[in-house]
Amino acid sequence: MMKHAKIGAVLFALWGLLHIVGGAAILLAALESPDQGFAYYRAPDASYSTLAGNVLAYLAFGFVWIGAVVSFVGIRYNFRNSYHGLMLNTALVGFTDLGLLLFLVMPGHLGWLDAAPGLLLFVGAALFGGMACRSTLGTGTTNNRGHAHE
Repeated sequence: MMKHAKIGAVLFALWGLLHIVGGAAILLAALESPDQGFAYYRAPDASYSTLAGNVLAYLAFGFVWIGAVVSFVGIRYNFRNSYHGLMLNTALVGFTDLGLLLFLVMPGHLGWLDAAPGLLLFVGAALFGGMACRSTLGTGTTNNRGHAHE
């Protein structure tokens, strides 16, 4: 179903945009000062080293490029119901969000509500994309690039 593919693609693109905007905001703040960068995580008032600020900026830069790749794949491939695009985005977003859960949410540094927008976009994108790919895999309606015929 192309409708499901398009919903999944939009959700992947929104996940990407969320991470581009969030990563850019943290990156710009961290470049201003480590304390400003860490303020996004509501860290207690403390003084952070320049190295800590640069590590945070590096992490934020990773969010920006992963968000850009996920948005591109979502728009270019998932929108066309590409199985390979779905697998790529599911892996990129899944492992990124797994790190969020393991290192920030579960230890209590970030609340579940703060993590929910990205997690919900990922789950929705993977579910709708999976339903779309599943509906076309056994029907012979995909071309050799994994794109569904309309």
